[in-house]
Amino acid sequence: MVLELVYEFRADWIMKWFQKCFWIIWVMSRSVLGWFDSLTNMINNNSKLPKDVPDWSEEKRRQREERRIEKGEQRRKEKNE
Repeated sequence: MVLELVYEFRADWIMKWFQKCFWIIWVMSRSVLGWFDSLTNMINNNSKLPKDVPDWSEEKRRQREERRIEKGEQRRKEKNE
């Protein structure tokens, strides 16, 4: 009778301890994952160029368009001659 109460008390205590540890580990893991998520968001957001810095792809596109216009003008001059 007494042993059954002791074992039952131990089982309850172990289950409560396990539940507390589980929730503590779960909350800590979620906070660590959230911290890594926010860290990666900060890294990704900082990798983008600010608006005042010219975008190199835009600059290259503009240069290509200027070259295309110049070549078109040269062809027109050659056709007229």
